[in-house]
Amino acid sequence: MHPDHAEKTAFVTPFGLYEFTKMPFGLVNAPSVFQRAMNLVLAGLSRDFALVYVDDIIVFSRSHDEHIQDLREVLGLVRKANLKLKLEKAQIAMTEVEYLGHTVSEKGIRPSKKNIRKILQWEPPRERKELRSFLYLCSYYRHFIAGFARLSFPLFQMLLPADEQGRPVPFVWNREREEIFGELKERLTTLPILGFPDMSLPFRVKPDVCKVSVGGVLTQMQRGREVVIAYVSRGLSAAEKNYSPTEREALGAVYCCKQWRHYLFGGAAYVITDHKPNLAMSDRKVANKRVL
Repeated sequence: MHPDHAEKTAFVTPFGLYEFTKMPFGLVNAPSVFQRAMNLVLAGLSRDFALVYVDDIIVFSRSHDEHIQDLREVLGLVRKANLKLKLEKAQIAMTEVEYLGHTVSEKGIRPSKKNIRKILQWEPPRERKELRSFLYLCSYYRHFIAGFARLSFPLFQMLLPADEQGRPVPFVWNREREEIFGELKERLTTLPILGFPDMSLPFRVKPDVCKVSVGGVLTQMQRGREVVIAYVSRGLSAAEKNYSPTEREALGAVYCCKQWRHYLFGGAAYVITDHKPNLAMSDRKVANKRVL
């Protein structure tokens, strides 16, 4: 902590007033400050072979020898900044690592088995708080689950204190919700490995739309087979539920393209839809502002 700022962290104890001399956990801006500091530490890398999220650093290389050189460069920058690393948490020269709740390998990315095991052991919720915790953990892996918003919609509705008419929503756990709860668990045990995007190849955007949600899947043809890069989905607002089928289909395509714009900009991409009226919409000179 800067000496001029330490007083802002003061707290009272039975033994007197204390101030932090180092940045503690819990400060609102602590994560962003630490992230900026780590970005500055690794700003001197000769090329892009390392990423950092707060205090988690991952180094990726094409070969073992190159990896040793990359590690030496990263560790040199860490030492120069006078930072300390915890050796027990280090995974060095691995072909598969755990990073931010995911298992990363040359084949692609999949959810961490530890977190999936935690979800599978989850007992049926007895109150909103338990259901919210379950759904938020599942939501962390929603980009692995096709149609997540559509599947989980009835459970998310239970988190609302009132319905669209303003009537209180009681917490009632019935057979239908139990089945959805079980299906979410089952989906999480059979999740695909998401492939790495090849920015030199065209992308395929396939929207998936229903009356309560929009979403889709992003794929690529790599080495003669279609590889899933990501899934996205979200629920529809009350106004969007009143859209015509054609508008909802177009909304789904626009939503997917916006979510994956970092992949699609500057390269070839195809939007694949089974809703033919959308072809006529693309020829209009005036865009549909509700969709865009």
